[in-house]
Amino acid sequence: MVATASTTPATFVSRFARSGFRFDTFVARDVARETAGSPSDTLDRFRSRRTATTHPPGPLEDMLGECIVHGEDIRRPLGITHDYPVETVTRVADFYKRSNLLLGAKRRIAGLTLRATDANWSTGTGPEVAGPALSLVLVMAGRTAGLSELSGPGLDTLRTRG
Repeated sequence: MVATASTTPATFVSRFARSGFRFDTFVARDVARETAGSPSDTLDRFRSRRTATTHPPGPLEDMLGECIVHGEDIRRPLGITHDYPVETVTRVADFYKRSNLLLGAKRRIAGLTLRATDANWSTGTGPEVAGPALSLVLVMAGRTAGLSELSGPGLDTLRTRG
């Protein structure tokens, strides 16, 4: 999250090129750079970017998804809950449903109907998977953390596409 808030389109392109255009290498280098030093140093860097407006190239929905998904990656194992505006979560879901490049969400949900039970949002055709919009976004992003809050005849199929 710190690396994303510290990256401009120009630094993204140069760092990605220096990583041989290998996304996993690019991310690993960002993580190593941003976590250098103590946990307190990392937290200070995170806090310093709270109001940052810089971001890598891409649409706003991608950055919103980064904040939501990675925020949940941190919060859920710690038992911390957070309420996001439903309009923001469904905006990310609408973006993710068309995205295959990095997330593979479009491929992951193909042939299924996803339906939010806490918002007026659905997508797709086929066996239904229903649950909170946030859980659907997490699963679309490849996170298993949202699976336990979902139900429906398409859930087993979705589970195998992790």
